[in-house]
Amino acid sequence: MKQVFIILLIFITATTMYSQNSQCDQLVNQGFEFLKQGNLSLAIDKYNAALKIDANKLDAHYGLGVAYSATCLQNGGYCNEAITHFLRVEKLEPGYRFSYRNIATCYIKIFQYNNAVSYCDKAIKQDPKDGESYFYRGFAYTQSNNINKGCTDLRKALELGYTMAKNELDKYCK
Repeated sequence: MKQVFIILLIFITATTMYSQNSQCDQLVNQGFEFLKQGNLSLAIDKYNAALKIDANKLDAHYGLGVAYSATCLQNGGYCNEAITHFLRVEKLEPGYRFSYRNIATCYIKIFQYNNAVSYCDKAIKQDPKDGESYFYRGFAYTQSNNINKGCTDLRKALELGYTMAKNELDKYCK
């Protein structure tokens, strides 16, 4: 009888944990859907609800980072929140998706160019053919008056096919 009770207890615990994980995953998926639709507010709500179930849910932190960084890039709001969630992603799984580059872009938006360069360095180390990371590092360098390094990176970004670098090259690297 004792064994039956223990097995039943394990089953109930496992079922509850699966149900919570399933609910958490469902909330994260809903957050991604709202994010794709451009509804940042509802996406943020879903990700926060998922984090109430599992405070270490990687995709929920990543989704919040993306949602907050979209707001950061649009109007300068929530940049620190985006950075906080991307740093949490980095802690949970270093190099996840494009978290390094995302952190860098938020640092650029709040004029912390040295931090931006540091995270672009990590992004480039992770993917040396990512022209966008070279672009952001080049931009950060030019904004901190390191024009030579900035121009080198902007040229590399253009060479790798990141055409947005052309405008910055024309502006800083004649």
